[in-house]
Amino acid sequence: MKPKITIKDYFLTREDFSLVRYKKGVLKTEPDLDEKVLSRYYDSNQYASHNTSPGFFGFLYSFFSKQMLRVRFNTIKKHIKKDSLIVDFGCGKGDFVSYLVNKNHNAVGIEKNQKAIKQCSKR
Repeated sequence: MKPKITIKDYFLTREDFSLVRYKKGVLKTEPDLDEKVLSRYYDSNQYASHNTSPGFFGFLYSFFSKQMLRVRFNTIKKHIKKDSLIVDFGCGKGDFVSYLVNKNHNAVGIEKNQKAIKQCSKR
């Protein structure tokens, strides 16, 4: 049986996602989402990860986002070989890619959503 972590999107769609499924050296999110479906997540004004929120909520979101980058890394690090290229498909604003690069890993991000691409390229 392949390793699998399943979570529910409590924020917007109430869908279940398999966050990590190991297949032939690739970690992937399931189900695959096309551009039209992705826009439901990215184009919501309430979706904090793609919007900037000033004040206390923005501070809390930023703090916990940084903590979750560490959790995400610890989840996949056993699959990373010394000179691996880590590709983050659906990288959003590129926070995880930046985290990996700052830890001296070779990482790139791939993103379909134009709004997220613009935010990522500003970094």
